[in-house]
Amino acid sequence: MVAAEPPADAFSEADRDRILATLKEMTDRPRCNRIMGCRGAVVLASYGPAVAVPLADILDKNPRADGYWYFELIRLLGQLGNPRALDTLHALLGDAGRWEVPIRAAQALGHLASPTSRAPLEAALARATAGDDVALQAAAHGALARVDPAHASAHRAALVALVPRDAEGIAAIPPVVLDILIEEVQTTRVPEALPGVRLAALHDNRFVRAQALDTLARLHDTGGIPYALDRLDDTLPSIRQKALVALQEITGIRTMTDPDEWRRWCERNDLAKLPE
Repeated sequence: MVAAEPPADAFSEADRDRILATLKEMTDRPRCNRIMGCRGAVVLASYGPAVAVPLADILDKNPRADGYWYFELIRLLGQLGNPRALDTLHALLGDAGRWEVPIRAAQALGHLASPTSRAPLEAALARATAGDDVALQAAAHGALARVDPAHASAHRAALVALVPRDAEGIAAIPPVVLDILIEEVQTTRVPEALPGVRLAALHDNRFVRAQALDTLARLHDTGGIPYALDRLDDTLPSIRQKALVALQEITGIRTMTDPDEWRRWCERNDLAKLPE
């Protein structure tokens, strides 16, 4: 990774050293990965919008870098809210070399919600539609719903149309694509797509199950209660925990932590059985 020195006028020498050390730590896969998360991203975010400038510079200087840390930096550029990151994100949106980079760039641009991103996002959407890239279509529609408020309803409807509503359709989508679709449902808050998200909570892929349960919780989907209850028996402890949190968030009952209590509660309220 090629890293530039953070601007001297924005950070103290101690801060600059810590930022560089954190960036180096993030390139270590055991410390920054899809399963364990990335503590370094939290550290960088604590420096506020000014840190977006050196982060954008790193992305510019490492156009073929690989690793979860790269996607975390893109995500941070969206969350930090610094418009100086726009040029970098617009360039990444057109990256044809790596499938996930334009998707993460579109998501970051959605968070920044700058009107100047409309044309680049529309170009990415046209490219994704022509190439049948469902994940990029979803990310572009989600971003345009925030960047282009006048057409937000149309983009939200287009996003909903991308999410299957039956088990066969859900199974036909590659897990990595389905994970992004569900993420966009959560970020864009389109409850019309929740029937597909509920089914995804039963998916074989653990990342898909986790994303689906997070989305059911975030959107407080009462229709998702039987699906979250079912996942209390998941083989993975992390998924069982997400299922418990989903039930608490959906119902507002945060004091109930025993799975058996939840089973009895759902049975009393006719919410224990999955729909046929």
